Amino acid sequence: MVERAHRSSPPPAAGRRLGAGLALLAFLCLTVALAPRARAQDEWLNIRLNSDTTTELQNEEQVAINPTDANNMVAVWRDFRLGYRQVAWGYTFDGGATWTDGGLFVEPNYPYQSDPGVTADRHGNFYAIVLSFTNTSSPNGFYVYKSTNGGVSWGPPMEVINGVPNVFEDKEFIACDRTDSPHADNLYVVWTRFYTTQILMRRSTNGGWLWDPTVTVSDQNGVQFPIPVVGPQGELYVAWTRYSPAAIMFDVSTDGGSSFGTDRQVTTVYTASTVLNGGINAYGSPHMDADISTGPYRGRVYVAFMDRRAGYGDFDIWVTSSDDQGVSWTTPVRVNDDPVNNGRDQFLPWLVVDNLGVVTVVFLDRRHDPQNRTYHCVLTQSFDGGATWEPNVQVSGVASDPQYAALAGPLDAGSESGTGGPAGAVGAAGDGPVPSVEPSRAGLLGEYIGVTSWNGRPTPIWTDIRNFHQDAYAGYLSGGAGVARPAAAAIGWRLPNPVAAGAGAAMRLTWRGADPPAGAPVRILDAQGRLLRLLEPAWRPAGAGFDARLNWDGLDAAGGRLPAGVYLLRLDGAGSAAHKLVLAN
Repeated sequence: MVERAHRSSPPPAAGRRLGAGLALLAFLCLTVALAPRARAQDEWLNIRLNSDTTTELQNEEQVAINPTDANNMVAVWRDFRLGYRQVAWGYTFDGGATWTDGGLFVEPNYPYQSDPGVTADRHGNFYAIVLSFTNTSSPNGFYVYKSTNGGVSWGPPMEVINGVPNVFEDKEFIACDRTDSPHADNLYVVWTRFYTTQILMRRSTNGGWLWDPTVTVSDQNGVQFPIPVVGPQGELYVAWTRYSPAAIMFDVSTDGGSSFGTDRQVTTVYTASTVLNGGINAYGSPHMDADISTGPYRGRVYVAFMDRRAGYGDFDIWVTSSDDQGVSWTTPVRVNDDPVNNGRDQFLPWLVVDNLGVVTVVFLDRRHDPQNRTYHCVLTQSFDGGATWEPNVQVSGVASDPQYAALAGPLDAGSESGTGGPAGAVGAAGDGPVPSVEPSRAGLLGEYIGVTSWNGRPTPIWTDIRNFHQDAYAGYLSGGAGVARPAAAAIGWRLPNPVAAGAGAAMRLTWRGADPPAGAPVRILDAQGRLLRLLEPAWRPAGAGFDARLNWDGLDAAGGRLPAGVYLLRLDGAGSAAHKLVLAN
């Protein structure tokens, strides 16, 4: 089912695409592929991910992108299509224009699965994680599934942790080291252990088959909702919520998760958790990512969170950042642009930093409802490291009313807290069946939504109630590459084309306008986009801008001479500029 929102003419292309049909030996014109902006007048397609025909709920969505093929993404969500809690997945190979509902994960040790998460490694493998349990009074476990074919199918469940007596493992998230650090490809799972309510972590160095012993992350109890991300040097960051006094806390491991330092406070928050109008559970929890791009803000860590800060009468979405591995943090910036103190809440944010360093924040937003009840999925982006934020964009074409989410009928086969459900399920005595959407069982809308992005093009995923019950929806920005961001500067290339293989190519780069991107290398790529060599331009003032001269000798990083063919030269920084170079025999 596809819904359309914000109908308009197709937006202009972000830059001339490098077409395969261009003559290889022609002198190819400059192409400037600046990160596209998602604007209010763009056309967003709203695509339902779950294909079931029930009126049961789907929520708690997450999505990850394949770094080797940005058209391939995998989404996961909590799914009650069978009448009890399971986890489903979907996948796309066309950038999110269409999705396939892959079905439900099967974990045979426990009847119920929940709290899904997903990540990808640098080779394009996906990893999905689920919490598996019988009830919250019994031991449970976490299991990871690996897909090597873009999410089409998954290997068997791999045990992260299971059966620890007298505890309940909860609120787990997963991250993968996609850098070239000594800890590359490490998988990290962080979670809260109830009822000591500490933040714990386990690491796998072999793709999820085996997991190292548990490491304690937090120095204090009374904390939960941890989020892990990996920085550009392989450092592992974890942020979480402290309940009393309410604050967002943070720690870092610089040895691949073997040990952590002393907890630091990112910021205080009005409340660690609350119930918003309509019975929606919402949290002052961190939603974090790190910039591992080659752009000018490489290494910056961002945290988005919901808060009702001093002087503000409703909940807004705020972002703070750190350039020193969490030692210090900027003053939080309000990123939703509705009028201040209008009595309309924004909640359930998620944040991602993409391959160009573009920061995207997605959240649920009630600005259009004077009763502060219905909501839309809204996003904003920053192209300058969080200094400024684009006007908010409404992604969902139909408002969602949580009152309908609470009106679903009773389960046909009982519930997790009752005596029904799948074979072998044992609930708490005397609980009895509960409604299909009962806040204490499902958190009404769940506890999070998700977003991913590539080249500035976001794919948000959220809980939508347009069909009078909860579904998992994704947004797809139609119109090709989107709308080009106005350029503050322009990059130009001068080089012979074609050049004889082995002779080398003398290149001159010019930069007009603002300062050129500091520290951004010229990347030599093959026709499949594989990195072969990095060249460092030394910029010097020249005329109205800057000038850099380079010579590529036709060798790769290992000193091997490359064969004749087509190669790409790319400069990443404030946008991304590319040029084709042909090596002839």
